[in-house]
Amino acid sequence: MTEKTPRTALNQLFLSLLIVTLCGCGGPTPPPPAQDLPAKHAVIDDAAEPLPSAQEKDDGVSVDATPASPLGATVKASVDEIMLKLKRTLYTNSGYAEDPDCLLALDCSAYVKLVLKALPPEYYEVLPKSSKNGKTALAEDYYEYFRRAPADPADAELWMQVKHIKDVQPGDIIAYKYTDSGKHSTTGHVMVAYSRPAQSRCDDADQYWVYVSDSANSGHRDDTRNGKGPFAPSFHYVAYNGSHGEPSGVGIGKLWFNTGSSPYYRWNSCSGNKHSDIQIAIGRPIRLKAE
Repeated sequence: MTEKTPRTALNQLFLSLLIVTLCGCGGPTPPPPAQDLPAKHAVIDDAAEPLPSAQEKDDGVSVDATPASPLGATVKASVDEIMLKLKRTLYTNSGYAEDPDCLLALDCSAYVKLVLKALPPEYYEVLPKSSKNGKTALAEDYYEYFRRAPADPADAELWMQVKHIKDVQPGDIIAYKYTDSGKHSTTGHVMVAYSRPAQSRCDDADQYWVYVSDSANSGHRDDTRNGKGPFAPSFHYVAYNGSHGEPSGVGIGKLWFNTGSSPYYRWNSCSGNKHSDIQIAIGRPIRLKAE
């Protein structure tokens, strides 16, 4: 058994008490509390930025969230099932709570693991797993596996690599890995593509935006965690503030990516902070080869 750090044990105790307080022991689910959760109970993470308030060029563009393959449809349907059940959510990277009928409190890798349970088990089993317990693939694991996967589906087994963000389809998995992990509290970030991409109207020629579903310490542009965007009317839940004072946990929102020779992402604005200390890899689940 892995020895728990005091912080991990404290988070697990807090979440256990929170679940009992909010959801009871098998009784009806009470309404969520009006106040935010104290920030000290959320874990600081790099993937969080204040939301910009100004209108920008990529606002108001139509969104295509139609999957292009049966497996992509399965992954996207898994996101929808979780989101439709979701009552409350909070970002944390220890002491997970994984009951969407009560509370989802987890990080990006635990959330994607939950989503991928809709696929046959071999799709997750094949991924490397560098978590402390050896059971969970972290963001860097997805990146390392996808960047080595064949880009030709004829040569691929279980997962193929998608080379460019412009070719992403709903149900693909997008992962970025920090190039200098010593400067960050996590290995990177992993998320599920929820829409098809669109070329940005902002100045960068090779920049595309895409709606993703993830668990993070703050939301993105037009994000369900903030009750905004085209998908917010379909999902009704409370996203408690994380350590950055923004609604956190599971949601769907818009990010910007460039997967060219100098890759980067922008968290919640087409002209926001350019995070370029990363490498990006994208994976797509494909059918098993015929025996």
